[in-house]
Amino acid sequence: MNKGKTKIIFGSLILSLILMLFAFRNVDLQNSKSFFNNFDFKVMIPSLFIVICMYIVHGLRWANISSEMNLNKSKNYVLITFLGFAVNSIVPMRMGDMFKILISKKYLKKEYSQITSTVLFAQYLDFVFVLFCFAIILLFLPELYTDELNTNLVNQNTYIVLIVMFFVALLIVFSLPYISRILIYVKNKGTFENNSMLLRILNYLLRVSETLQKLSKDYSKVLKNLCLTFLYWFLILSLFMLIAYGFGINIPVRILIFSILLSNLASIFPLTPSSIGTFHVSLMFGLLLWTDDQNISFVYATTVHGLIFLSNIILGVISTIILNLKLRERIVLND
Repeated sequence: MNKGKTKIIFGSLILSLILMLFAFRNVDLQNSKSFFNNFDFKVMIPSLFIVICMYIVHGLRWANISSEMNLNKSKNYVLITFLGFAVNSIVPMRMGDMFKILISKKYLKKEYSQITSTVLFAQYLDFVFVLFCFAIILLFLPELYTDELNTNLVNQNTYIVLIVMFFVALLIVFSLPYISRILIYVKNKGTFENNSMLLRILNYLLRVSETLQKLSKDYSKVLKNLCLTFLYWFLILSLFMLIAYGFGINIPVRILIFSILLSNLASIFPLTPSSIGTFHVSLMFGLLLWTDDQNISFVYATTVHGLIFLSNIILGVISTIILNLKLRERIVLND
């Protein structure tokens, strides 16, 4: 491992520690332990099932974006999705997405530019969906505007920022044809040596841009992807509600949705491995609309995160074994 990567990992761990200390500052260990002891561990089995369904839907959406929804090929997309989330749980900067791109060439037999385009398009769908839902849910949270809330969470500037972010996301799609034209213009007008690094990067970006443009124009496929995106986020909400049920707490759905979206918006900046710290702080911040008892919100956030983390690792190990077995079978058949 080179010094640059070591500094990034070390810095992300320090940031995680700082954020966890910030989230932990007003937590009483005795009260937190008492609250956690009341958790009904029977809900862990259906919770794990929901996590598996979440990632299956995520993988199937990726397969649909790639126009490979047949049973045999979609299995590989799902298994690689499991593995990608596992890597994201261990290393910072969403390296799991980059890892998906690298190993997909081996298992999916596609060019890197095609894989990159489909992964980026899937991220874009989640980004727009979260922003849209977050802007809508703000209208249904009267708790944000009461005098009892010490912190003014929402004001006119909040809406302006959200609206700008939403239209920037849409602008990316509508500007894809122009991005391709700009890249083609640079390629034609520039003087590049054959097989030079700059020319290879330019060709790679051009292929990615062209693929993204095709994906955004297939409206029937986009509609199906949006339905799968909605199902994916509905399963996430179901998971959070089930964990709340396990603790015997009744968090209002609108506040829970707000907290989930807030934690995922914070995860857009993947500075910490597995979003440790960023997830806890943002989720606890959202739950302040429901309770000011940080013992409850901290234990709840830690339990949800711990379940997702363990599920990712388990599913990642299983998918690694299955993918390696498939690869060995393919090698044996070729021999």
